[in-house]
Amino acid sequence: MKDYTVTLMRPDYLSEEMYSSYVALVSADSINEAIRLAREELTSCDADDDIEVEDPDDYALLFVQEGHHLPVRWGWQL
Repeated sequence: MKDYTVTLMRPDYLSEEMYSSYVALVSADSINEAIRLAREELTSCDADDDIEVEDPDDYALLFVQEGHHLPVRWGWQL
């Protein structure tokens, strides 16, 4: 298993903000599995907030990195 950082963006119908992204730190056997796990994690997090996604694949993939990386600054923080 490898560690991956997966950044997803919520679909327009779930977010009032122009861009609503999510960073998931997962461990998986492949990049595709990492993406699937990240989408499952975000689906669960949104469900906890009473937000229902129509299809987990609606969470758009922005990028995947090997290793666990936390963002230190977002563009809107400038």
